[in-house]
Amino acid sequence: MTTYLRFFNYNEAFKFYCGLIDKMLQGTNRNNHTRIIAKPALILSIIKLIENGKLVNQFTYEEIAPIYQGVFGKYF
Repeated sequence: MTTYLRFFNYNEAFKFYCGLIDKMLQGTNRNNHTRIIAKPALILSIIKLIENGKLVNQFTYEEIAPIYQGVFGKYF
């Protein structure tokens, strides 16, 4: 598998990945059919971990739980 740099411009990359997150499939609540927003909150939490210097492809619950709760509380 070949990897390559997709973007050189941060703003273009930000728009592209925001679009992907917006189009992400999500479950709905059975009672009132509202979208469940856990998956985008998890993706934002992983991005925060990477911004904080976590550069491996493995996250423990103890690492991600406080960030997830903070993101979920701040944005949703």
